[in-house]
Amino acid sequence: MTDFQTLFYVGVEIDPNEIRPIEGRFLVASKQLLKSEWKRVKKGELTYRLTRIAAIFVIVFGLCSSAIYVGLIEIPGVKIQRAELASPDPSRSLELKDKAVINGLR
Repeated sequence: MTDFQTLFYVGVEIDPNEIRPIEGRFLVASKQLLKSEWKRVKKGELTYRLTRIAAIFVIVFGLCSSAIYVGLIEIPGVKIQRAELASPDPSRSLELKDKAVINGLR
């Protein structure tokens, strides 16, 4: 860049033959800079990468938890007991809610 600045001082005659070698060096340096910046941009900033990893973890955890709860996946030694909390008989409904709390479902 300094080569270009010295070449373009006011009052100095510009010769195209002097510009060509400076232009070539400038193009090589700019290609290297752009390539390294493109790799950095393509990879993403640290905050973006961490957020992406956290989002993937949350989604996978949610899907696995849902599959376990629904019963698509069974874990050996773990039994999920589901109780019906809504009952047409109001007196029985309270009994079922208490049972669910005792069993740890709430």
